Amino acid sequence: MAWHQLRKSLLAFGKSQHGALVVAAGGTTGSFAVLVTCCEEAETKNHRRSASSLDGYKKQELPTSVEQLKEKLASSTTNKLLTQRSTEINYVAEKESQSFLVRLFGSKTTKKRLLPPRQTSFLMPPEKVGSYSYHGQDSHQRHVTDDSKHAAPGKKKWVTVVYEKINQDRGNVTFPFYDDKRSALFATFDGHGSKGELVAEYCMQTIPERLQQHPELKTNLEKAVHEIFLKVDKEIRSMAFMEPMHSGSTACLVLIRGQQLSMINVGDSRAVLGTRNNKDDDGTISAVDLTIDQVASNRDERKRILERGGYISEPKEAGMAHRVWLDPQCTRIGLGISRSLGDHALKHSGIIPDPVVTDRTLTPNDEFIIIASDGVWCLMESIEAVNIVQDGFNKGMGASEACLELIEASKKRWNDSEGNTYRDDITAIVIRLDDLWNDANNAV
Repeated sequence: MAWHQLRKSLLAFGKSQHGALVVAAGGTTGSFAVLVTCCEEAETKNHRRSASSLDGYKKQELPTSVEQLKEKLASSTTNKLLTQRSTEINYVAEKESQSFLVRLFGSKTTKKRLLPPRQTSFLMPPEKVGSYSYHGQDSHQRHVTDDSKHAAPGKKKWVTVVYEKINQDRGNVTFPFYDDKRSALFATFDGHGSKGELVAEYCMQTIPERLQQHPELKTNLEKAVHEIFLKVDKEIRSMAFMEPMHSGSTACLVLIRGQQLSMINVGDSRAVLGTRNNKDDDGTISAVDLTIDQVASNRDERKRILERGGYISEPKEAGMAHRVWLDPQCTRIGLGISRSLGDHALKHSGIIPDPVVTDRTLTPNDEFIIIASDGVWCLMESIEAVNIVQDGFNKGMGASEACLELIEASKKRWNDSEGNTYRDDITAIVIRLDDLWNDANNAV
């Protein structure tokens, strides 16, 4: 099997009690794992699918439970390999052993022979591409017996219990994309709601692969993306175990093809470009938002929501978002974004899954890209994140180390803002652009 067949490299982030593809790896950024998928031999030389084969793929029976979804992934025609690492996205190689750790949706870890020893699985080099995810935390008040020395017998007291949340963020790196060694797809999916991790997981598993299979990928990317997102959203609606009425996910994807960028965005995850300004003698770095947050404070988004019968509440305090509601009293549900995959209870209130697709051509001044969930952007401006990453590069760090610096800075912002009582999931991907393709292909 040739190297270009090892093309779909997915990473599933976070510590999860259910619904996540994880192998605990510890470390300061929480647990995560890297999922590498080895594609079967395609019938055509360049792995392109015809329109008829795509139709057949869409007609496949959908899972109706977590167990069926787990079984579907495990029995897929593509072998799923999950490799544990104690550092993030890195070059993954298994040259001697055929045993790989496999864990799907909380099932017991098992060993399974999947690849001959001569083959290795790979990701992009950590000097060029890095990603980390840190699970969130929440708290609640509990009435407990006061067992302090001077407390009266039976006296109760309120204590704050802080606990780790299920990490509902997901992300993936697909390289090579569409069998093109100068193309790669980077994405984050930020789940929310009661089963948001399942929605984000499903989006991560389906969207990148279907995008590669779409017959109009190269001729009409915007049409292909819209068809895929609407189809996936419809499928989510049919899977009751995901609780799709009250669960959803953002999606922020950046497709790099040579020097051409294509951004695909739903929700408030964000992609930002760090670029140098030639007019400055010191070559200072600037931040360019590659995507626009889709929130109810945006004029066009607000107009659509109100026209379709939704209701919008103003932020209660600085730093909080406008929220979309079902009722004028703003008591039934409440969503802080204006577009999402899932969240079907609000579909008649103007919440749509339609992605916004934009393009940009890279220039020699463009240094790096950050793609992150709102765990970064809630308390940090784009230019602040760009400066943190650039400072890391100035200190000789690679993309992985610079990404970790960004995650740690975001974590500190949450601690400073909320104390130890709340923190959102924090996920980021950093892509260093200089000589990306040569370094990526030389790592293979």
